[in-house]
Amino acid sequence: MRTILEYIRLILFVGGAFIGVQIPSFVDQYGQRLESHLIESKTSIEGFQNDAKKYFNGDIEALIRHYASNTDPVINDGGESIASLHSRAQFLTKSWLEFNAGFHQRYWHAFAAPVTTIRTETWGGYDFAVKLNIAGISWALGLGLVLSMLSELILLTLGALMPTRRRTIISKQQAPTLHEKIKL
Repeated sequence: MRTILEYIRLILFVGGAFIGVQIPSFVDQYGQRLESHLIESKTSIEGFQNDAKKYFNGDIEALIRHYASNTDPVINDGGESIASLHSRAQFLTKSWLEFNAGFHQRYWHAFAAPVTTIRTETWGGYDFAVKLNIAGISWALGLGLVLSMLSELILLTLGALMPTRRRTIISKQQAPTLHEKIKL
């Protein structure tokens, strides 16, 4: 039984290592997609920002208000589209800055506070690659160790909760001899 438990712990360690080595790769792919969406968003709004520089001293909000105040519904709707593009560019810029705020922040942003559409897109097209760099190895060993230790803790806890069998120690004097056993 002990050998089986050792194998289970080893399997959990290796499984944790395989999962852990994927984490930096996923975060890198998420960051690449975030940057791509940001570049695309900035490119989409660039022409309108040029108009804002030309006519409104660079104030894109003034350009949006100008479109919104126009009585022509086509131009008015165009203002809503510009506002949407501008809002998306601002949101992605903020997300990109948060993502690049530091080493740990990249992981926090990708898993705890991501741009959900980009994270979903990353999961959908994720390429399970093993990057054996220092980050990948660190995550692999760390997650493997954590899963292995958790399994050990769970097994120890279950073992402590199980009733133990009381072993009776029979002294040689109390033990019946073979001759006495045959008589019984």
